[in-house]
Amino acid sequence: MIRYIMLFVFILVIPYVSKKENFMSLIGDDLDDNIILLDNFEKPNPDWEYGYGTWKIRTDESNKILSHISTETFGVALLKTKVYEDIYVKVRFRPIKGSEDQSGGIIFRATDKDNYYLVRANALENNFRFYKIVEGKRQQLKSVEVTMPAKNQWHNLRVIVRGDQVQAFLDDKQLLEAKDTTFTSGFIGLWTKADSETDFDDFSIKLKSHVKSK
Repeated sequence: MIRYIMLFVFILVIPYVSKKENFMSLIGDDLDDNIILLDNFEKPNPDWEYGYGTWKIRTDESNKILSHISTETFGVALLKTKVYEDIYVKVRFRPIKGSEDQSGGIIFRATDKDNYYLVRANALENNFRFYKIVEGKRQQLKSVEVTMPAKNQWHNLRVIVRGDQVQAFLDDKQLLEAKDTTFTSGFIGLWTKADSETDFDDFSIKLKSHVKSK
């Protein structure tokens, strides 16, 4: 009888462990208790520096969110808490409106508001892109075609960085992978462009110890 019970447990547990390990090897350990920094914008955070654009915290029903509402060339918000190297960054964004642009992005390894890496999605374009910005000038490093993110809906954006390798996810699907050595460390932040009115919430990060290689 004991032999049959052990066999039953083995059959149930092993597929689960294998599936979990495969999942974690792709996107990293996504458990909430490994998050080292979470800003859900419920309280003022003096570490945010708004380099370009007009940003404000507003109430959406009973939830507070960070919104970009201006028409400058770029909207750049940097979190100056700490300089990071290898990192996992995740945020929810919601494109609201904009005739020229309806984008949301994650900034990483930023030295300042004019020098950084960027992964962004755009509700007016069917592409998902990875850029480097040097002295305020954008250079596209990778682009893939995607289904345009629906406006007025929340979407998940995530970036994993290890050394010169960058992986980017839109709505929990890995869509970009690229390499670049221009920036090795820096601040993280949020980004929009032109007349985008975009909301952000649940901005979280993990360090490299919580990021698994493929």
